[in-house]
Amino acid sequence: MNCFTKLSFLSCFVCFSFLASAQINRPIGINLSGVQDWSEEFVFVDVMKQARQWITHDTAGGSAWSTNLAVPMGNNGYPLQVPFTVGTSAPQQVRTLLYGDERLNGLYPTGQYRLLVSGTGQVRFWGGASGSFSCPIDTLLTVNNTMGLIALEIEQSLVSDPIRDIRIIMPGHHNSYQTNPFHPTLLDFLQDFQCIRFMDWMSTNGNPMTSWVERTTPSSYTQTRDEGVAYEHMIDLSNRLNKDAWVCIPHAANDQFITQLARLLRDNLNPNLKIYIEYSNEVWNGIFPQNQYAADQGNLLGYGGQPWDRAWKYTAKRSADVFQIFENEFTDDSRFVKVIPTQAANSWVTNYIMERFSEPLYNPTGVQADAIAVAPYYGGVADDFVNANTYTTCSVSDILDSMEYSLPESYNWMDDNQIVADSFNVDL
Repeated sequence: MNCFTKLSFLSCFVCFSFLASAQINRPIGINLSGVQDWSEEFVFVDVMKQARQWITHDTAGGSAWSTNLAVPMGNNGYPLQVPFTVGTSAPQQVRTLLYGDERLNGLYPTGQYRLLVSGTGQVRFWGGASGSFSCPIDTLLTVNNTMGLIALEIEQSLVSDPIRDIRIIMPGHHNSYQTNPFHPTLLDFLQDFQCIRFMDWMSTNGNPMTSWVERTTPSSYTQTRDEGVAYEHMIDLSNRLNKDAWVCIPHAANDQFITQLARLLRDNLNPNLKIYIEYSNEVWNGIFPQNQYAADQGNLLGYGGQPWDRAWKYTAKRSADVFQIFENEFTDDSRFVKVIPTQAANSWVTNYIMERFSEPLYNPTGVQADAIAVAPYYGGVADDFVNANTYTTCSVSDILDSMEYSLPESYNWMDDNQIVADSFNVDL
């Protein structure tokens, strides 16, 4: 099964000298793509963990696919009752999708899945699986991977004992999913890397969380929530594979959130593994909501300058806050690496952020950074061939040549940022 052909190999980091003393002598890390129902990457053997977020719809037949209403949820995101109403709406049910893309036809495992549901009510499947089931239930569900996506609908859920804890376990993992939630292809693929960056698993870009109670937990109905995958799963994956973990702090997370995350990592990640700590991701980049947030926060704090100036200043300030909280929670700060995010293509921005980080106004405790991180993208291959109108005739060799020709520019970016890193005595 070729589940991981689309994992992003664009690691945004050239691993630091810290990695030389880590578990293997292979200084390369990888970003994981976000967990989605439509992805060709089968992360969990419990397919419900990759289910799409709830889709509301009228109970009446022939109604719209989605009414886009908020689901009154109980513990772990399951509806409190089905059918339900929202305001003056018609009675509502919910559905979710599994393997929700036609490209997955024939790729996802076929055969007998184990279906477990707690609570009193009824669920129905259509598409690659079919049938209605009265719950609670523990049974086998026949899946045909040539029949398209799988839809799961909660048709009834009793308010006094609502449907919950839905699990849909792939063949071959019926009795092992609790001790090992991860698909073996994922585990095998990641063996070749030394550090796992969880930026997209954490839904870092635009993450809406401010408080700890909002986070996804391992028991949440799906791990595709806007708040990202449960941190416990990230820790489990790192521990299971003996890989260093790179975490990105949500841009709006409050101090209590950061403290709780630091404690969770301190107490549960193998102490022999490194933790890379980065405030959000590419906060300098105006395409991301975290950039606007940082500019607004800088304005509230009285930072002067243009919006981009304020965003860079706030990046320095909030990075210092995050680093200090982690130092407060760890007795051994050699366990983690304090990373400041910056722009590969503009070392002036790197220098600006580092200068602000060195000033008491933004870093009153004087906490030290260990490294700066850049994403020296290369390629632009699609644009090259579209602009030359040769995209229908180019060969593999042409594509590889185009990528190679773009590398000197990326090397120059790295060289320029290395000069800044050296001047502040941090790693790149």
